[in-house]
Amino acid sequence: MFCDQTILRLIGGQGGNGCVSFRREKFIPKGGPDGGNGGRGGNIYFKVNHALNSLIDLHTYKKFEAPHGEHGMGQNMYGRAGEDLYLEVPLGTIVREITRDAEGNIKKKTDIADLSRKDMIMLIAKGGRGGYGNAHFTSSIRQAPKFAELGEEGEIIEVELELKLVADIGIIGIPSAGKSTLISVVSNAKPKIAAYPFTTLIPNLGVVKMGEKESFVVADIPGLIEGAHEGKGLGIEFLKHVQRCRVLVHLIDPTQHSWSITKELEGMEIADEELLTASFQLKAAVENFELINKELAAFSKDLAKKEQIVVINKADVMSEEQEKELRKELKKSIGKKQRFILYPQAISGATRKGIDELKNYLFQELQKIPKPEWLQEGQEYQEPKEYQDEDGNLHTPDTHHTPEPHITYRPHLENPKYYSVEKLKKGEFRIKGQRIEQIINMTNFDNREARARARDVLKKMGIDRELKKLGAKDGDTLYIGKKQMIHRPDTDEWDE
Repeated sequence: MFCDQTILRLIGGQGGNGCVSFRREKFIPKGGPDGGNGGRGGNIYFKVNHALNSLIDLHTYKKFEAPHGEHGMGQNMYGRAGEDLYLEVPLGTIVREITRDAEGNIKKKTDIADLSRKDMIMLIAKGGRGGYGNAHFTSSIRQAPKFAELGEEGEIIEVELELKLVADIGIIGIPSAGKSTLISVVSNAKPKIAAYPFTTLIPNLGVVKMGEKESFVVADIPGLIEGAHEGKGLGIEFLKHVQRCRVLVHLIDPTQHSWSITKELEGMEIADEELLTASFQLKAAVENFELINKELAAFSKDLAKKEQIVVINKADVMSEEQEKELRKELKKSIGKKQRFILYPQAISGATRKGIDELKNYLFQELQKIPKPEWLQEGQEYQEPKEYQDEDGNLHTPDTHHTPEPHITYRPHLENPKYYSVEKLKKGEFRIKGQRIEQIINMTNFDNREARARARDVLKKMGIDRELKKLGAKDGDTLYIGKKQMIHRPDTDEWDE
């Protein structure tokens, strides 16, 4: 089953809780705190897999959650990090972040990645940080801390995935023009072929081998009809898949009528039916050619500018005179438009006439067109050597888990210590900031010392000073992250 669009809910793993523990061994009366840190939650990544050409596997499940980190333990034992979850997607997948309003309706979609590079990996939902154990908070003035942090919740994100197949050559044309037959004889693709319109219900990809090392990819796009850009036929579903193609091969079928010409033919007195039918078929082939180009232009301005190689198919059912007449009419239709190239000879997918010559021609044309650069080069992930916590202490990160290289991150706040204080109304204030929200959300407010530490952080970061400037008083309500608290500026206590 083919699927080129889906919406997923992704949840990073929750970090493990830090541990409150003290070393208690015989003959060691002052062992001190030895509670270890919790392990971080698992991250969720998108990883390009060249073997895939559909999103059906992800569409089936809709929701993915990475494993949680384990809790820290005594004797300075850290919790194990949650395993990262890798979701494989086809090459050419576009990722958009979905924002919903209060009623749950989609408010906005934001492009955050275009996974169109070989072996690309993207971090999409970050796992929560593991909580620090009480050993982390030991200092010269806090020698026996009896508190630890809770594990941070993993990032939750809703994304829309849209697949736009990545192919060098896109084969387009009206239904039954011979597109599936052509891709089957030039590549390794094995599409369904039958003598009726809309046999091809999904795009087919095939690799065309040119010697031992050289190759290119072709895509067979399901037949287009008038009104395709408005959703008629199968067009609206698959027009997007030709957007990435470097060159389009427009296959001309000289044996079919168009709707307008069929009506015209029905109202005429026919003297020589065979001759008249052949004449109208050539006229219909040109009309269908123009119709499809109108549909491409209506769907996308970029498609209207893309180079097309116009190839007459089914040479085995045409006479030389008919081919010359059709070529003459196509030249008139093309005019001086340089993006159209009329291929010099008719081919036949059924008899393989001219197929090898066409393959070589297409390969040479591709050499003239540079491969598009859809993305900037992703920066290689570098694990920080050390970082400073809110208490001014330097620490090295956990080294038991090293992420894979070449990871593209979604943008985050550049300065994690940035915060803002906003007065909502009299007696109510909202405090925002990546780091302060993280600290408050990970604070265990059932523990008096943990509450005192949170109060100390607000003082050190200067938030108390900002609140005073805005007129905050004892007893006012503060909203920080997911917490709602009572402001107590003159004490170490903080009521939740």
